Amino acid sequence: MTPIKRHCQFLVDKEKGKEDGRLRYRIKWNREIIAFNVGYRVYLSKWSKETQRCILNTTHGRDKISASEINRAIQIMEDDISSIFYKYEMNDIMPTKENIREDYNLIARDINLKENIVKLVDLFQTFIDDQSKSNHWSASTIKKMTTILKHLTRYKADANLDEITETYLQGFIDYLLYNRKMRNTTIEKNYRLLMWFLRWATKHEYITTKAHILFEPKFKNSTKEVIFLDWNELIALYNYDFKQRKYLERVRDVFCFCSFTGLRYSDVANLSRADVHDDHIEIVTQKTDDRLIIELNKYSKELLDKYKDIPIEENKALPIISMQKMNEYLKKIGKMLNFNEPIKDTYYKGNRRFETTNPKWELLSTHCARRTFVVNAISLGVPTHVIMKWTGHKSMESMKPYTKIVDKLKRAEMDKFNR
Repeated sequence: MTPIKRHCQFLVDKEKGKEDGRLRYRIKWNREIIAFNVGYRVYLSKWSKETQRCILNTTHGRDKISASEINRAIQIMEDDISSIFYKYEMNDIMPTKENIREDYNLIARDINLKENIVKLVDLFQTFIDDQSKSNHWSASTIKKMTTILKHLTRYKADANLDEITETYLQGFIDYLLYNRKMRNTTIEKNYRLLMWFLRWATKHEYITTKAHILFEPKFKNSTKEVIFLDWNELIALYNYDFKQRKYLERVRDVFCFCSFTGLRYSDVANLSRADVHDDHIEIVTQKTDDRLIIELNKYSKELLDKYKDIPIEENKALPIISMQKMNEYLKKIGKMLNFNEPIKDTYYKGNRRFETTNPKWELLSTHCARRTFVVNAISLGVPTHVIMKWTGHKSMESMKPYTKIVDKLKRAEMDKFNR
């Protein structure tokens, strides 16, 4: 570590005809000079150049600010600037004045927030603004967080930061249940997003309460049914003749491509022709920033070849429409192909249990394609760890719902011998 030689001095700007002046902190190093306003006016007659402090037991400015308050601000500024330079010394970097100003402004901003933000909803908006930029949130993540902010505002807009108690948190859960009529699964997702914010607020010392750490709400949930197309349904869809309905054919092709590669719809939407190679595609996923290499099989390759000479906006590999329209058309396609298998959905609202049964086509969505890929790959005997390399799943735990489905299918097939 190389110490950075610097000369630091607090100066009182002399103003003609006035007994006091603005107090500044000037730092010189490596031919760089920068000055910060301390935020106080100081009387020259009550300022000590030797100690770089206000003379004790004096007051300054129209508001008669005490010397002890100003001297405390001076010490804090000295410490903050020293810590900034220490960071660069540790990394053997010579900072520019822009570096120092930017770092100090961040510290000053945090101090200002802690002193002035008292409402939880105000801090939540700051959380969205800060984290969406620094972590490059996707539009969907920003939308989810903005929705949580709306719920918090409608629940209790004037809640202060010191009101984050177990009672407040349970009240928010009850609000989502009774006022917004949400299912337990949806409430749990919303609560996890709120916890994300509370961990951030705790880390930055905006709040000191531990209620969110100690409070452990229980959500009664049933295992959600995994909607997918079995191999026969997938091949029937792949070979279906849509005749002149080209818009449905394009929707089918994109869905099938996801079903033969395991890609999310958001990643296929970003797939460009530059990402396509002779025998594989290479892409960085939007959701997790994973770099995936996925080998092409004959089906996925045929779909890419089908569109390789057709002009598509932004040189995309496949024709993409909005997810909302895609999901709408998938249900229409599923109905045309008689995907009528009854799917039972069991869910809870609080402690109340509900059941609905719908034909499979009503439940089709873009994410069913990724599930279709995983279930069929396991059924075909592809090792789970290989599938995870293609899909980007991080743990065997996340694959359990799919392996359970395949085990159930195997038992059903074995039962055919008994019949």
